[in-house]
Amino acid sequence: MSIQLISNTDPSTAEKILTLQKKSYEVEAEIIEFNDIPPFQDTLEKIMKSDEQFLGFVENQTVYGVLAYKEETTFIDIHRLMVDPDHFQNGIGQALLDDLFSRYPDYTITVQTGKDNMPAVNLYEKNGFEKTQEVEVEPGFSLVMYTRNKMELDKRRV
Repeated sequence: MSIQLISNTDPSTAEKILTLQKKSYEVEAEIIEFNDIPPFQDTLEKIMKSDEQFLGFVENQTVYGVLAYKEETTFIDIHRLMVDPDHFQNGIGQALLDDLFSRYPDYTITVQTGKDNMPAVNLYEKNGFEKTQEVEVEPGFSLVMYTRNKMELDKRRV
């Protein structure tokens, strides 16, 4: 098992990302009872043209988890975090976050998820993300935005 940057421009890897994404986000859509989430609009071409960086949790050339993000000067925006549903609760999401934190130790990191996606909400809150905003996208469906500021976390630990 290793976590590594994977190339979304490679057709074979992009196909693995897209397949995993659909499988993972189907579970999220079921949890939040909302099917019109952006990951369902992605195509192989969109994945391959994405300017996000993709971290993959890979074992024997199989991708079990992906965290995709965009990097600014001292800021990271997580665009997707997905784990193969057959491997939920095995620490893959946590391992991907830990790897991101080690790559960008002093960066402010943001992410958003469905308000009712409790597995994601719990993962982010456990890792020091704080809810900064909630937006009702459609009646009965809200997104929550989270921010993790490493310097603020360090101050609280003192």
